[in-house]
Amino acid sequence: MILEKCISLDPFEGTYFSILGDVNTYQGESDRAFYLYVSAVRKSPYRGDFLQKLGLVLADDKAEVAQHLMELSFQRSFRRDENLLVFSEWLLWRGDKKRAISILQQGFKDNS
Repeated sequence: MILEKCISLDPFEGTYFSILGDVNTYQGESDRAFYLYVSAVRKSPYRGDFLQKLGLVLADDKAEVAQHLMELSFQRSFRRDENLLVFSEWLLWRGDKKRAISILQQGFKDNS
């Protein structure tokens, strides 16, 4: 596979691990996707989107860990607006409407 070749040529770049994790997620291989997202985060710890993908692939019984990863992704990210929206959507999906609104309001406040 081309992505595996990219990883072998540039093993310190997290993007390839993340994309391969996306492929595995869509194929329903969440255990493999989890491993790949962990690798992506280790290679690029300040990429909030990698942390979010890791949080999204966690099972429901790991909701507290997933929420911590989502919050951390928002704090670490250079692309805070995108991470803010994904974090808010995730909170809505989890049924935490109040927290989602609070996060969005904070984002609007930070951007004005």
